Amino acid sequence: MAAPVPTLVGSIVENASDGSVAVPNTTPPAVGDYLVAFIGAYANGGSRALDTPVGWTRGVEQDSDEQICAVFTKRAVLADTTAPSFPFTISGGGADVFSACVIKVTNVPVGSEIAASEIDIEDPGSGSLFSYVSNSAAVTAESLALMMFMGANNGLSAAPTIATYASTPARSWSELADIGATNGGSTDPTMAFAVASAPNTGTSPITLRTAECDLALNDARRSILIILNGTEDAAGTAALLAATPTIFTPVGHAGTSGSAAPLQATPTIFVPVGSEDSPSEKWSGEALPETDWENEPLP
Repeated sequence: MAAPVPTLVGSIVENASDGSVAVPNTTPPAVGDYLVAFIGAYANGGSRALDTPVGWTRGVEQDSDEQICAVFTKRAVLADTTAPSFPFTISGGGADVFSACVIKVTNVPVGSEIAASEIDIEDPGSGSLFSYVSNSAAVTAESLALMMFMGANNGLSAAPTIATYASTPARSWSELADIGATNGGSTDPTMAFAVASAPNTGTSPITLRTAECDLALNDARRSILIILNGTEDAAGTAALLAATPTIFTPVGHAGTSGSAAPLQATPTIFVPVGSEDSPSEKWSGEALPETDWENEPLP
């Protein structure tokens, strides 16, 4: 068996975005890698929605609010290995802050990629601690947990950062991206956005996940958890096929007894029977008349 292994492909954050970003393909995937994109945006006072890019599948998400987020997934094809970037867009207008990252994951089985996913929404949130009750479990003995945290506030002059990821049961979390931003003014929109991953052993559910921001985020907050299955090797033995023929013993009887004499051929000889007729006249033996050769002259 093999556990899924994540690698950051690229990330981007824009202030005063026009509603479109292109995540740079910094560490390109290989054909067959499983791609996971986490997207978040904050449009103060507006209502927005994320578009689903061509070729991607939309997962859990939150739209039609100031603070929107979603996870998109796809299996990498040949074109993804050389693409300069991966574009994502917002419908309904731009955003004060727009963050996005793409992660490639190896050893994810085809057709059984996602074991579980969930989203938590706070409107509004409060403080610097993210803490959410969960109930997501893997299907395979080795899997990968990915979680995203985002939150917004106005009036923060510095870009917030997120750290100190934890879960129950305890897992070894590593940060893949921390791409929060602020427009820099004392009343401008500010958004924190980060993604972390952890190897997940066994099939017990994750019941709690937390993270700590360095600044208080008192506007809306979001969190996404997704668990990816790992590949498993089949175990067993293959016995040789042994054919066991069944031999039937015939049982029967003739119904009589006796002896069989050899066949003797007795020919029938046909005796021909017939008669022969012969004429009744025979030569009389009478002498021819005498001729006097001497007395007759020659002609």
